[in-house]
Amino acid sequence: MIHILGLDPVGDLPPCTATLLADAQYVVGAATVLESLDIPQERRLPMGRDMADLAAIIRQHHATGATVVVLGSGDPLFFGIGASLVPQLGDLPLMVHPSTSSLQLLAARLHRPWHNWRVVSLHGRDDTTGLLAALTHAAETLILTDPGHDPAWIARLLLARGAGEAFCLHVGECLGRPGERLRSLSLAKAAGTVFQHPNLVLAERLGPGPTPAMDEAWVHGQGPVSKPATRALALTLLAPGPEATFWDVGAGSGAVAFEAAAHIPQGAVFALERDPTRLAALHANRARARAWMVEIIPGDLATTAPNLPRPSHIFWGGGTHATHLRLLADCLAPGGRLVVSFVRLEVFEILRQHAPQLGLTFSLHHLQHSVGQALADGLRLVPHNPVFLALLEKPQ
Repeated sequence: MIHILGLDPVGDLPPCTATLLADAQYVVGAATVLESLDIPQERRLPMGRDMADLAAIIRQHHATGATVVVLGSGDPLFFGIGASLVPQLGDLPLMVHPSTSSLQLLAARLHRPWHNWRVVSLHGRDDTTGLLAALTHAAETLILTDPGHDPAWIARLLLARGAGEAFCLHVGECLGRPGERLRSLSLAKAAGTVFQHPNLVLAERLGPGPTPAMDEAWVHGQGPVSKPATRALALTLLAPGPEATFWDVGAGSGAVAFEAAAHIPQGAVFALERDPTRLAALHANRARARAWMVEIIPGDLATTAPNLPRPSHIFWGGGTHATHLRLLADCLAPGGRLVVSFVRLEVFEILRQHAPQLGLTFSLHHLQHSVGQALADGLRLVPHNPVFLALLEKPQ
């Protein structure tokens, strides 16, 4: 039998599982944990980073009839060793014995229910995609930190995106241990604070989530901006799912990127723009739209696109020519969708000629939209310029 045991916050085993440790022939755990529990050298099994190698060692000992205990912290299935090891052990007989998790301790100290929290781990991770998606969409995000990604680092990340008044950080330090401390801090305060380790953070959003539609007043004077009806049809044609990787190419005001972010709670959104004056507007509009997850990518498309995560969905709002079409077609993931918005008829010919050569299916939509405008004591319809939207799809 294989037992995966969770240690409590001070590194002890709950009494109900102490006997399992005492009776085990072999014990897996971090060197410091094995040392603190006085496990004899002959019973210790090394725990490296490779879970496949560790699983193979456990299998060998299990085949001889030995009982193996694996030591984790808190709930081993909560971002712990159990979550990584259990899939590697297949159908071997095993039992998981959880202790109190750090999440439960923080919730108890804050007197808050935690069933609706989004949970993100930063342990050994430099990719902020999941963190920023959670912070954008969740009212409360539980963040498991490490020394390189502590509460001050989180605060600085959000401050750099203009979120200064949008969050409060509740930080639990050394929970369940001597010197335990709980603090609730603004981002500005947290950014300059030194915290004890280990710690974890509940990021509480103080306002609403991302705006589902851009306010036209935000983008006034920022050059050509797609109309709300155009954006609505484009996003309908693209139909991004909750885990989509979305590019807004030639983002301009960012209206499409920010509206897309409201529909992508677990994915990634990138706004690509080379015009320096529009980049400043992009940063301001991101804060207004509360779309913290949108990554603003400055520079020329040919330079920036190859270094980004491969998109499943692309909106291309202008500057259409064959070279960039080929680049975007190469970047687009199999099964992905690309919508091109244009008003010049010459663009249609570019798409008609090159899309089949690039293996893209092609369909065209024409949008003619009018809005009501007061006239004397009545109402008239004022037409917007007609817009074409081409949907290009890449086979699986």
